[in-house]
Amino acid sequence: MLLPRRPTLTGGMLLAGTLAITRLLTVGEVSSQPQFTPWGWPTPYERVSTASVDWLKARGWWPLAIASQPPWPCVNAVTTVMIKKGLLQQRGLESEVQWFLAGPPIIESVTGGRTPVGFGGNFPVSSMLDKQVPIKSITLVTPNIDHAVIVPNDSPYRALRDLKGTGAVIGIVTGSSAEFFLVSALKAHGLEPGKDVILRNMPITEQALLPKGVAAIVPWDFPATQLIHFKKTGRAIDNIFPYNFYQGNFYVRRELEEHAQDVAQALADAYVEALLWIRLNPDETVRLMKDDSAFKAYEPELLRQQNDAYCVYYKPTQAYIHADFWAQENERVAEWLWEGKRTSRKLTAKDYLASFEPKYTENTFKKLGFRIPDRPVPARH
Repeated sequence: MLLPRRPTLTGGMLLAGTLAITRLLTVGEVSSQPQFTPWGWPTPYERVSTASVDWLKARGWWPLAIASQPPWPCVNAVTTVMIKKGLLQQRGLESEVQWFLAGPPIIESVTGGRTPVGFGGNFPVSSMLDKQVPIKSITLVTPNIDHAVIVPNDSPYRALRDLKGTGAVIGIVTGSSAEFFLVSALKAHGLEPGKDVILRNMPITEQALLPKGVAAIVPWDFPATQLIHFKKTGRAIDNIFPYNFYQGNFYVRRELEEHAQDVAQALADAYVEALLWIRLNPDETVRLMKDDSAFKAYEPELLRQQNDAYCVYYKPTQAYIHADFWAQENERVAEWLWEGKRTSRKLTAKDYLASFEPKYTENTFKKLGFRIPDRPVPARH
């Protein structure tokens, strides 16, 4: 588990300062150059068209609802900053957040057309592709977020392989990225769900209690870090990194991407701008989060540590989707989901490729003078 806080303010100041100096040294009239915010975003802001706003209103998508998750680090901070700092309003979009505790209920909202914009991990997105829900992922979010198999401190189990043949119950949010990881890990150790171990659908709030009769739970960060390093009620016997690369997605319904591409671009821009703002304002970010009732139960130190680890440790270019890489990685685990009858059809790299649209982050990076990374974000461990 990752606990040490990494420097943030200095990195943010360097980023903003570098952008400003670069523009001042550019040949040409200074007055003709765009102005930049202290966190490095060029102004004036590009606003969406009236036609796109009218289209959203005609669909009943005004204000624009974004489905997000309080227990998802960096995603929760980015969502909060986008809304509370007016980053979407600056672009002509009235917006609101709808908080959910996990991916599966977000799937229901997006599938039903109630929410046109959402955040989803690899399993929720795979589930939507399996059900042929029309979505387009426009940015990558929190690559390599930690997921852990956690047992009580007094548990006799020291490694996942110790559970083989025990029939032990593992609490997990069925249909979440945690299941995506656990399927990989169980297969690697020769464990079969339903035979060696029993998977029980359990919300994160219940998992956090480490209930009696449950041998292990499988939360993601930040509940995982909270249990191990803050509440100190459990310990990790395995985590995601040896088994699969985690991919989170910021996506829109496909009809929005087809009929209002400037809205999709505004969302991608606001996402990356929020990352820049958080780098420069880490303490203010925590304050904004704590002002929201969705975060009342979480320690400020935990929020700050998780923002540092997942928003700031990686450069803002983490948002770029290396489509070929992620399609191949997701296909590998999707095959196991198919074998375990967790999907109704066998998803392939082609299915994932069709759901990715990296052009929006490419456009965002051009505005900022950022180079598209040559390789995907590397694993943290």
